[in-house]
Amino acid sequence: MKSLIAIATLLCASPSLADTLIVDLYSTSFSPDVVNVVPGDVVRFQYVTGYPHTATSGTPCTPDGLYFDESLNSPGDYFEWTVPDGGPDEIPFFCTPHCDFGMTGVIIISPACPADLNNDGVVDVVDLLEVVGSWGESGVPSDINGDGVVNVSDLLAVVDAWGSC
Repeated sequence: MKSLIAIATLLCASPSLADTLIVDLYSTSFSPDVVNVVPGDVVRFQYVTGYPHTATSGTPCTPDGLYFDESLNSPGDYFEWTVPDGGPDEIPFFCTPHCDFGMTGVIIISPACPADLNNDGVVDVVDLLEVVGSWGESGVPSDINGDGVVNVSDLLAVVDAWGSC
C-alpha cells in the first residue's frame, strides 16, 4: 500500500524533464562542444570570453540556414534554442569568426521517448515495472537518464513521459 501511495504521489507531482543545457563560448572554443539532448530540451549558448562570436548551425564553416545563426558579442549575451521534434540525429554548429581555429561542436539528439523501454509507443505500467525491476542496477536500458544506475530519476522519467510517445 505504501508503494502505491508513493507512486501516486510521483504521478501527481512529477517535474518536467526538459533540460536547459549551457554551451559557453570562449575565445576559440565551445564548452562543451558535444551536447546530448532530447526534443524539447533547450540549448543555451552564452558568451564568456574572446571577441564577438556566433553560434551557427551547419557543417563547419558553412551555415545551413536551418536552425540558428545568432551573434553573441559581449559578456551576458546569450540565446536559447529549443530542440525540435522530428529533426536529424545530429546538428553540427560553429562560430563563424573562429571556425578556422576549430571552434565547432555538435548537438546529438536522442529519441524523444527514452522512457518507452519496450518500444511499443506508449509509456505505461510495463515501463514503470521495468524500472522498478531493475532498481539499483547499472548498464541496463532502464537507466533512462544514463547516470549509471536505475534510481528515482529513472522512475520520474517514466512518470513524466506517461502516455503516448
